[in-house]
Amino acid sequence: MDCGDPSISCQLDRIADEMSRFDWEGLLSSFGATLVGALIAGLVAWMVFRGESRERYEERLTDAVESLSTALTRTARDFVLWQEQLMSYFAIPEPERDRRERPDEPDRVALDVGLDMLIARSKGADRVTAQQIREVAYQLSFIRDGRWAMLEYATLRRVVVAWRAGRRTQEQTRASLKIVDDRRKAKEANPDIDESQLPTAPERHEPLELGA
Repeated sequence: MDCGDPSISCQLDRIADEMSRFDWEGLLSSFGATLVGALIAGLVAWMVFRGESRERYEERLTDAVESLSTALTRTARDFVLWQEQLMSYFAIPEPERDRRERPDEPDRVALDVGLDMLIARSKGADRVTAQQIREVAYQLSFIRDGRWAMLEYATLRRVVVAWRAGRRTQEQTRASLKIVDDRRKAKEANPDIDESQLPTAPERHEPLELGA
């Protein structure tokens, strides 16, 4: 529409005519497609990020369990060796014993760090289980029977590995940890208690039968 005169009404009519010929439907369709595409791309990116974050979490937790397993094994071994050295020390007659240094208690730093890192790298239900693992491991350090404690540390390590390997649920793992702690309490109450009178140890090591 061409306006022969510069009147406002003519100019408004020209603008209205131009707008009526504009492809609004095409613009909205294009905008809608762009918006949907952006939402799908954002959703895919979020899912990828979430999957990668979960994978990194699992890797960090597995690394913490591996370090803890090593620390449990070393602590049990060092504890038994220390108790044997201590027994030999006290077997020496007192006058001579006074001239010798008493064996130092094993260093628990590696075990303490391993337990702390397990808790620091866990979250949610995993952290609840990790905290129970730390408490059970801490209480085992007070057992006077070194060789028995070594076996219990090995049991604790197998419980932790079974949990991390996915062979046991959170609930099953916590139940196993409670059994380990119940065995420790019974042993503390009666150091001479027979193994048959204790709750059956969880995750017992079954020797492989070759050729079976």
